[in-house]
Amino acid sequence: MGLPDKNNEEQLMWDQVYLHFGHLISEDTFENIKESIEDIVSNAIEIRSAKLDHNFPPLNIYQPYRSEFDE
Repeated sequence: MGLPDKNNEEQLMWDQVYLHFGHLISEDTFENIKESIEDIVSNAIEIRSAKLDHNFPPLNIYQPYRSEFDE
């Protein structure tokens, strides 16, 4: 499965923001919000395409030893 198109993701996110918050956004903040969305999408694509180090245990199964905390 390939990565989604960056422009498509940005447009979808902007559509959702505008749909829910468009009446609250002033004209002068539109560009700032669009730039923030662009950064968010870029970071998300970078995270999704990162290679995982399989030597490190998944965070959801790691539990510290109880004896360390019982002292």
